[in-house]
Amino acid sequence: MFLPCDDEKNATVVECSGRPLKHVPPIISDRVIELDLSLNKLRDLTKRTFAGVPNLKKINISMNCRPTNLRPDKKKCSLSIEPKTLVKLKLLEDLDLSGNSLTTVPFLPKNIKYLNLNLNHIYTLTELDFAGLTKLISLQMGSNCYYQNTCEQEFSISEGALGNITSMEILGLSFNNISSFPRNLPASLLELYLAENRIWKIDKEDLCYLSKLQKLDLQLNCQWCDYIAQPCFPCQNNSALQLGLGAFDCLTNLTDLNLRGNSLPTMNSSLFQGLSTLTHLDLSDNRLDFAKETFFSKLPNLKTLDLSFNLGPYEYIHERLVINPIATAMKSLQQIFLMGYYFNILDSGIQPLLNLPNLKEINLGKNFIQKANLSMIWLNKRVRRVDLAGNLISFQKTCEKRTNELPASFSHRYKDNVSGLIELQHDRNVIYGNSKKGSTDCWHYKRSVDLSFNNLMALHSDNFVGMEDIEWLNISYNYINQRLDGDQFGNLKSLLHLDLSYNRFDLYHYFAFSELPNLRILNLAHNEYQFMLKGVTHRLNFLENLTNLIELNLNHNMIGLRVTKELKNPSLERLFFRKNQLVNLWEYGKQAYFTMFTNLTRLKLLDISYNKLTVIPVEVLEYFPVSLETLIISHNDLYSFHWEKIIHLVNLTYLDLSHNSLTCLYSTSLRSKITSLNLKSNKITSVSKEFFESYLNLKDLFLSKNRIQTINVNSFPKQLLQTLQHLDVRKNPFDCSCHTSWFIQFLMETRIVVPRLSTDVICDSPDSMRGKLLPSMNPESCQDLYGQTCFVCSALLVIGLLVVSLTWKLFSWDLWYLSQVLVAFIRPYSKLPGPSEEYDAFVVFNTNDDAVTDWVYNELLVQLESTGRFNLCLEDRDWLAGKSSIENLYEAIYKSKRTVFILDHEGFNTGLLCHAFLMSHQRLLDEKRDVVVLVILDQTMKMSRYLLTRKRICPKTFLIWPRNPRAHRHFWHRLQKLLRKDSQHYYDPQLQKQLAQ
Repeated sequence: MFLPCDDEKNATVVECSGRPLKHVPPIISDRVIELDLSLNKLRDLTKRTFAGVPNLKKINISMNCRPTNLRPDKKKCSLSIEPKTLVKLKLLEDLDLSGNSLTTVPFLPKNIKYLNLNLNHIYTLTELDFAGLTKLISLQMGSNCYYQNTCEQEFSISEGALGNITSMEILGLSFNNISSFPRNLPASLLELYLAENRIWKIDKEDLCYLSKLQKLDLQLNCQWCDYIAQPCFPCQNNSALQLGLGAFDCLTNLTDLNLRGNSLPTMNSSLFQGLSTLTHLDLSDNRLDFAKETFFSKLPNLKTLDLSFNLGPYEYIHERLVINPIATAMKSLQQIFLMGYYFNILDSGIQPLLNLPNLKEINLGKNFIQKANLSMIWLNKRVRRVDLAGNLISFQKTCEKRTNELPASFSHRYKDNVSGLIELQHDRNVIYGNSKKGSTDCWHYKRSVDLSFNNLMALHSDNFVGMEDIEWLNISYNYINQRLDGDQFGNLKSLLHLDLSYNRFDLYHYFAFSELPNLRILNLAHNEYQFMLKGVTHRLNFLENLTNLIELNLNHNMIGLRVTKELKNPSLERLFFRKNQLVNLWEYGKQAYFTMFTNLTRLKLLDISYNKLTVIPVEVLEYFPVSLETLIISHNDLYSFHWEKIIHLVNLTYLDLSHNSLTCLYSTSLRSKITSLNLKSNKITSVSKEFFESYLNLKDLFLSKNRIQTINVNSFPKQLLQTLQHLDVRKNPFDCSCHTSWFIQFLMETRIVVPRLSTDVICDSPDSMRGKLLPSMNPESCQDLYGQTCFVCSALLVIGLLVVSLTWKLFSWDLWYLSQVLVAFIRPYSKLPGPSEEYDAFVVFNTNDDAVTDWVYNELLVQLESTGRFNLCLEDRDWLAGKSSIENLYEAIYKSKRTVFILDHEGFNTGLLCHAFLMSHQRLLDEKRDVVVLVILDQTMKMSRYLLTRKRICPKTFLIWPRNPRAHRHFWHRLQKLLRKDSQHYYDPQLQKQLAQ
């Protein structure tokens, strides 16, 4: 294992791409012959970099330091290569140094055959750059000087730089700001690429010595810049590429010529006089007039011709497309592309093309054709593929029988409230791409027609006259709103593949598609319009008539309630049912749809992804057809799955439950034949041997993006590890402790393929290992040394902690009290630490007396606190919850400058007043401070000896609430003055002296 890289093909190929590495990892192996270091952040290659891999034959070091304008951060960088770094690799044949901002060609070994220097800053090629490279076959030097990789000079090739390399067959010089055709190129060239330069003229002398040339790319040298999205560079005065007389005469072996985008208004037929071997010609994006061009007569062996987007300088919309009759000379032509010519009428003007004996494909897409004589094309049985996508074709309306009555078979379909809301969720902003090569599957059929992205409003059997032998038909993206009743495709008896996606077809009629007895593939995806009509019944019974149907696509149709309860078809093998409403059909208590797929007796593949399922009822799994081989239930919300109910699916080999919310894997006692199980992107926390005992035939297991922390020796059965070929455990929060040591050792030794092991299998815990690679942990550090000693020590520690915790739980108060007694016995009295005198006064009163409480809150607090002068402490308001009353009382008295007693006729008889009275006198003894202030609310109360004594010794701290309201102001003045000063100021001088002692 070459961490942090992956190895393939018995450790002969090392993959280090996209890590991103700043230094080449130390790799030592004589077996390694290929090394991929692309898409990293390498900045320096020294002579020791590849010392450990002397037998390298192929190195990819591309895209490590792209040019400034191509970097997201727009920062400059450069890759430094020491002179002897690559020269020592004597066996090196293939070297990719593209995208590294190199300014010169590095020193290279003599055996090099394939060299890529694209996307650098090399502007000049000299004779010394390639001296001694006698085996060089391919040189790519493109994109060194163009609008995204700017330079202040013209790319140049000195005399003798390339001409002496007699082995060179392929040369790429595209995107280099070259203004004239390069001279002194190797005469051995077979392919030459000069696209998007600034070459304005080509003469016979430029090409004559390249007689072996087979492929020549000269596209986009003199661009026509109308409506061009990217930067455009026309030739001087918007002129076309100048092709000299007999420019291509010497290229007798040329098979592929690309002259796209050179503003050519016409093509002199003499240019192709000597190109008898030419088979592929691209003249798109020029300004040719097909009705006048005569060069067709010189191309008898041409097989592919691209004439797309040939717009005139003034006239952009043509009335009709006319091809010069001389085009019939192209007897070998098989494919012709005529996209983007923009004309209204398709008629006999293209007859010369239809007369070609070998024509197999004609592409007329993106022309905005409004009227078309399609029967003219259909009747040409030699044409296998017709592409009319992206036009405005609409079939002519035929006479229909009109009736104001709804057929009886539809009478029960609508509720009384037919005008229910319609929720349209179509995305009409669909862009069809370049379809030069057409659909990848249409060539499997004898004849195919593409009418997608048109303006078809309705379909009738007369529209398809002459198409009896068509096997593939695409009518997608027309948004046709029509009821199919078995009469629309009557002339398509040979049709095998029908694509009706992105329309609005009504499928209710029993005989829909019944006129297509041989139909094998039917695509009805994105026909959700009818299924979104609320209160409408939907039927899919038409499937019973399609006895040869193999594949059905019902994706994105929002199929939910009020639909056929059972789908029936004797031949269907693949059903795609994504993005529908199975969550509504399979709710508990709604058993009507549990057997929806049961009667598809030959079904092999069922895809019910994206149906918002949280659980699949047991009965549904039991009723799945036994013939199933592939079951896809991904991208739902499953939190549980009845594993035991899929055992009866004896043919099931692939099960996809990815992107759900599964947390546990429950074991079953039965065996399954599943060979591929996909559980990625769930919430699984652990894997157990008991679960996988039922899946011993697994070859591919996907567990990436879960919450698995540990995989140990008990996670998988030994028999499974012998058959497993692919194990994906990426992006799990692994615990890189000694519990994982077995798994690390297993990864080092196993033959099972573990993808991205060196990049995406990362530790999440402990903190010291977080973010590091799991294989970087050394399993030898977890050897079981001193195991018994550690066990005894840990056991004693646990027992000790247990005894201490139980003792503290049961006897904590007793122990605390005993400790306080001992401390008090040993140490004299000391005041508790903490902030002192946080309050100006602690007001203590009988809280059970409503009158007293009302006086305190509405009179006392208003006069003292509301003015902001004093901060008072009250029992109900300021005592802390959770503390004992004695603790709160202690803190209230000792943290207050005064203790104000509010007394009524009961005096100190209440519990709190009595305790506060005693504790305030204790403070007098401890601190020699008298903090007591008495406020008598009831003048009729019986005076105790203490009160009388207090009144005599310190009368100013003995206040009586006056009955006369006019005296209240004087009362508050006295109380405020008393709270500001120490009580000793109001004592008899002799008494003050005694207190001081």
